[in-house]
Amino acid sequence: MSQQDTDTDAPNGGERIETGLRKGIRAYFDVDDITIGFWGSTWSGREIVTVEDREVSRSRNMRFVSEHEFSHAGVDYRIVFRVLSLWRGEVRIELYRNGELIDSDQASNSQLGIDPKTGEFSWRRLAWKLAPFFLVGMVAGAAGAFLIDLLTGG
Repeated sequence: MSQQDTDTDAPNGGERIETGLRKGIRAYFDVDDITIGFWGSTWSGREIVTVEDREVSRSRNMRFVSEHEFSHAGVDYRIVFRVLSLWRGEVRIELYRNGELIDSDQASNSQLGIDPKTGEFSWRRLAWKLAPFFLVGMVAGAAGAFLIDLLTGG
């Protein structure tokens, strides 16, 4: 799992974000004595926002920008999820309180073979990260060959 935090001079400094192909994107913001969580699936586009582990917003989309608005204790919050780069796997999640940006986290999943704990390259980690794409390619190729064989009467 690649992990990188970025501060935006938030008063609370409670930034946490994790990204991964299988587990999706998770971010947590500790503000106003509550924990606001965001989870997004990298496969289905499902997004869920929670306040203190209680779901407050859910949607499914495949856009580069999505927004979730909700209120808690009379305060209006908005989370904006942005895909900055598909190629580099960069995402940014921003938290707004009453229309004002109060916190944001940014993560990049581009270092496929780099172990985030040690910072060293690992062939095993690279192979594990690329395996799903390899398997999908194999299945698509086999299905295409089967379809061509079926249609040509071979």
